[in-house]
Amino acid sequence: MSCPLCIGKNSGALVSDELTIEVKELADFDRDSMLEMFTFEMGQLLEQLEQNIIQSESGYSMDQINEIFRIMHTIKGSAAMMMFNSISETAHSIEDVFYYLREESPQNVDYPRLTDLALAGMDFIKNELNKVEAGQAVDGDGSGIIADIKQFLSELKGGEKANAGTIAGTTVGTTVGTTVPANASASADAGTGVPAAGKPADGAHHYQALILFEEGCEMENIRAYTLLHNLSGVIWNAAHTPEDVIDEESAAVIRKHGFLLKFSSDKNYDEMHKILSETIYLRELKLEEKLEERPGGMDNIKHYTIRVKFSDDSEMENVRAYALAHKLRQVTEEISHQPEDLMSESSMEIVRKNGVIFSVATSKSYDNLKALLDTTAYVKEISIEETPLQLEYAHETPAPPDGAPAQTGASGTQPDSQTGSPAESQSRPDARPASAAKPDDTAGQVKKAQTPHVISVNVSKLDQLLNLMGELVISEAMVTQNPELDNLELESFHKEARQLRKIIKDLQETVMSMRMVPLSTTFFKMHRIVRDMCRQLGKDVQLEVIGEETEVDKNIIEHISDPLMHIIRNSIDHGIEMPDIRRASGKTEKGTVMLEAKNSGGDVLIIVKDDGAGLDRDRILKKAKSNGLLKKPESEYTDREIHQFIFLPGFSTNEKVTSFSGRGVGMDVVSTNLEVVGGSVLVDSTPGQGSMFTLKIPLTLAIIEGMTIKMDSAKYTIPIVSIKQSFKASQKDIFTDPNGNEMISTRGEIFNVVRLYEFFGIDGAIKNIEDGILIMLENGDQTICVLVDELLGEQQVVVKSIPKYFKKTRGISGCTLLGNGDISLIIDVAGFFDK
Repeated sequence: MSCPLCIGKNSGALVSDELTIEVKELADFDRDSMLEMFTFEMGQLLEQLEQNIIQSESGYSMDQINEIFRIMHTIKGSAAMMMFNSISETAHSIEDVFYYLREESPQNVDYPRLTDLALAGMDFIKNELNKVEAGQAVDGDGSGIIADIKQFLSELKGGEKANAGTIAGTTVGTTVGTTVPANASASADAGTGVPAAGKPADGAHHYQALILFEEGCEMENIRAYTLLHNLSGVIWNAAHTPEDVIDEESAAVIRKHGFLLKFSSDKNYDEMHKILSETIYLRELKLEEKLEERPGGMDNIKHYTIRVKFSDDSEMENVRAYALAHKLRQVTEEISHQPEDLMSESSMEIVRKNGVIFSVATSKSYDNLKALLDTTAYVKEISIEETPLQLEYAHETPAPPDGAPAQTGASGTQPDSQTGSPAESQSRPDARPASAAKPDDTAGQVKKAQTPHVISVNVSKLDQLLNLMGELVISEAMVTQNPELDNLELESFHKEARQLRKIIKDLQETVMSMRMVPLSTTFFKMHRIVRDMCRQLGKDVQLEVIGEETEVDKNIIEHISDPLMHIIRNSIDHGIEMPDIRRASGKTEKGTVMLEAKNSGGDVLIIVKDDGAGLDRDRILKKAKSNGLLKKPESEYTDREIHQFIFLPGFSTNEKVTSFSGRGVGMDVVSTNLEVVGGSVLVDSTPGQGSMFTLKIPLTLAIIEGMTIKMDSAKYTIPIVSIKQSFKASQKDIFTDPNGNEMISTRGEIFNVVRLYEFFGIDGAIKNIEDGILIMLENGDQTICVLVDELLGEQQVVVKSIPKYFKKTRGISGCTLLGNGDISLIIDVAGFFDK
């Protein structure tokens, strides 16, 4: 059984000869922008699809089946529109399975196998989309996946042979479950996508549908075109406004007014409403069923614009206009009016000043309308104009401007064509709208408040905005810290400078918040990793996620996806034991991996914790010794120091190389990626109870709070989040350990001392430790003290990357421009803990 929307000649292939001709007419569009929108939407849909599939492995609810069916239907239609046949055909085969599940609700479904097939198809589609983004040919062969899915569907139906209409995911002729009139053409009118007219079948239903797409979805005309193609064979005698959906200007019309479609079909109202509700990015659907088909289609329907102005002594003009609208509704097919809400008090003044404008579609003649209007009491002026035949929109149009002259005409004559535009169209009393009250019941209704909308913005624009924000911060510092202002009494200037600094800080926070994205998407991807590993390793593991709503900068989130993947893979492969081993040790057969995110000051902590066997301290130490990694006696290494060895390149305790471990590259990726974003990772482990990895990453990399220090003439900036305290040292607290390392004792604790002038090779800096200042820096659970000459003050700094032609220096992460124009190097605190 195939999807009811895929009807028509060779619809399984999705791109018929007729459609191919039509799609070629899309060449007038900017294909690059279409591809960008296509890949963006497909990426979002695939994320939703993966979430639904992973969540449903134990059993698919009807809501999940409907959602997956909708997503696959959308992917199929969009890919067909872009002529990516391999994607559309694969999506179509998956769609057929979920359509059968939805319609037949079969029992004893092998859900794990269904999940495997759906994920395999999704991975194929994702791989093809990667080719699209890379500008490569979309030439993947999905026939093997399609055959497997078709075999599954055949078995699902009871092992019966797939009928001739659904061979290899292709629907030939008429699709099962849908009756197409024998004389209805399945092809579309080339250039418009409108299903061709056919002779109405006995008992046919006649509809009018208004489709409103979500704001910001873009390319509304192409979406309308796709809808028309999907309806091919389901509807006939179709007419729509705008008439030419291929015309690029139609997008703006549809965006403003919606896509209006009139047609006939053998589907009843509920079936037709269900089909149209599958439209992607549908914001609102208004579907009406007409009681009888108009003779000759719509050829006998005429459209009129009517302006009525009441006499000066009439009073309550809006109520009179409402009564007139009710009278006109009895003799018209469609009617709209301006003002929209005639029963509101504000509309009374508008009607009194400018009159009321009606736009009607009716089979009545001009004389019939004129006779009806002439019987209305207190009418001062009447204007009736026949407008070109077109479908009017049930959507708001601008109100006539104040003071606009009323159109008048002599009794029995038609005026010229300078008449106002119609307002929102009112539904007929006999209609069956999807959502909205009948027109006669709209009096006094309050217009629904506009809800917030989300728009998609290219990341490059956000990057540019962030760069401009950084330049603004630097410019503000240059103005307020200009050396020429030193020793000047400028009370007013400093007051305004403080206000400027506050505004810039608020602006900066707003810009940064625009770049913040939740970790939920990254976290959810880990479910797929856990599932796949469990199936391959024969383990039973559940993933618990906490704090996925925590937000970090988009640039940072791109660097932590791989580290998280490798840590979780390590936890499942090395940490979680096999079910029989866990049972023997008194644990539950199902292991647990917990993934948690939380804010900690200016950082985000991501914790990966498992209840497995824990890290083998002795085994790690033995491997480190054999690799020549030990720099001091084994007895002097703490557990945490030993655990850190697993992050070194090429380090692995597995003797056998598998698809998941043994090469010593996975955990190396963790430390490398975290260093790029200024993060760190700590490991705690208890044998037999499990391990805990704590990733500490900054919220953002672009603009930071920093402490500017001075050594000789050089200036450096230390991130405030790394500074624990600063203090003056006494020589009596300084001593040297047996290895020659300088140490300081303060408040009952002992810390290493790093002299920055030695670290960076600065000759003229202060060498006497009592004359300088010690700054205590922390990185994870490690702490050191660094000696500097002077503290210059705290300020916001913009992080700039060091040019590539400079050799990377340990302890330096970037640079910034100070207010006086000096360049300050930004210190990478983690670099001091490498040795």
